[in-house]
Amino acid sequence: MVKLSKPITHFPNLAHPLSLLPPNYNFELKKVLSTIARHNVQKVGLQLPDGLLKYSTILSDAIEGNTTARVVTLADVVYGACCVDTDADVELIVHYGHSCIVGCGVKVLYVFVDVFFESEHLEGMVGRMIEEMGEEGGNEKGEEKGEVKGEVKGEEKGEEKGEVKGEVKGEEKGEEKGEVKGEVKGEVKGEVKGEVKGEEKGEEKGEERGEERGEERGEERGEERGEERGEERGEENGKKMMSEVNGRYGNKEKGGNSNSTTSTILSTPTTCNKSITVLGTVQYRHIVYKLNKMFNLPTYQVKPLSTGEVLGCTSPKVHTPNVVFISDGRFHLESLMIANPTVRFFRYCPFNKRMYREHYDHARMHRVRAQQRCAFMRSRTVGIINGTLGAQGNSRIVDNVHDALVRMGKEVYVFNMEEVKESNLRFPFVEGYVQVCCPRLSIDWGHLYGTFMLCAYEVFNERIKEMDFYSKEEIRPWNNH
Repeated sequence: MVKLSKPITHFPNLAHPLSLLPPNYNFELKKVLSTIARHNVQKVGLQLPDGLLKYSTILSDAIEGNTTARVVTLADVVYGACCVDTDADVELIVHYGHSCIVGCGVKVLYVFVDVFFESEHLEGMVGRMIEEMGEEGGNEKGEEKGEVKGEVKGEEKGEEKGEVKGEVKGEEKGEEKGEVKGEVKGEVKGEVKGEVKGEEKGEEKGEERGEERGEERGEERGEERGEERGEERGEENGKKMMSEVNGRYGNKEKGGNSNSTTSTILSTPTTCNKSITVLGTVQYRHIVYKLNKMFNLPTYQVKPLSTGEVLGCTSPKVHTPNVVFISDGRFHLESLMIANPTVRFFRYCPFNKRMYREHYDHARMHRVRAQQRCAFMRSRTVGIINGTLGAQGNSRIVDNVHDALVRMGKEVYVFNMEEVKESNLRFPFVEGYVQVCCPRLSIDWGHLYGTFMLCAYEVFNERIKEMDFYSKEEIRPWNNH
């Protein structure tokens, strides 16, 4: 990566190109021009994702009008920072829209393209959500619909619908619908486990901790605010909440403006609001930082990503029951959802100023991946695909996968491919493939190739539980560092 010193700020022909770019998009043209001038670069390659490609001619005119460099716009599709064109015949690549995730052997200047928007609307929404959800593990006022743990002392006058654990002292005048453990001095109308001295009028529960009357719990530990959780916590409650949030703040705004992995927790957990985490793509890192500071929220970083940044193949394990993700799409968000199956996700789109409750079909994904892995385990000959597009492939991962497959007794072939598509996979002597390109290639589309298509992670793990392909937090046989 190019290291910058103090930038050169005098570029007389820059005003006109800047006037043609959207004012809330920061293309950092002064930094780009300063780098080109300082290193006397004569041939520059511009690499932009499809959403920003329409600005390439303006950026090219700005560079050629203020330096002696000639500009080439690279036309290959850019899926992410892994797609840096290392074979481009240029002296410097200016890569827009992504952060640096791995060295690629060429000079690259990364420009995040921060997208600014009026964040008061989002701030109001997050504040409302924190107010509605409350502190996880804090005192619940009013009717209790979750799990209540600890000692309950004194007179209980409300109707308890959660589980009550510990010693219950005093006269119980309300109807208990949860589980009561320990000594019970009074009439218990719920389900009682342990030593019961009164009359049992509830339902027997067996060895399980109990089923709340009228509410299904699923596999997770309890329900949030009395709704069914299953793998997705509180779908109906989430919809109701988002209706209230959008209704309360939606009319205050003017028109709209034109997405275990080891992760570093940067906040002290004991001092943070533990109900919500705010994350996003790199374009909105400044808003993520602002919200985290404003509401004292926990912050996460999976190095080498920026704080609060999520990639489609690399995301943190979060320790809050809810996540607000800032983005205009959900590809990167899906990485976070795969790594955190029990968390509730909300996506805020800054363009239409709406909050969406997002879901991911974990059961279907695991079922399809299990079928693919079963086919892999039955196979005798396996091909390893090493991606040559940008920084996707990695010879170390190829060697690790090769050794693992040999230990399994399989015959192994290695292929170098720039693009993985069915027309490139017509090798009759190979039963299926393990690709070292992008894990999402297998997770999202692996079952569509007519044969099994595993990612490196699946060779070493039976189920996909982490998204850490570019993580530097811990070196694993399947990640890129």
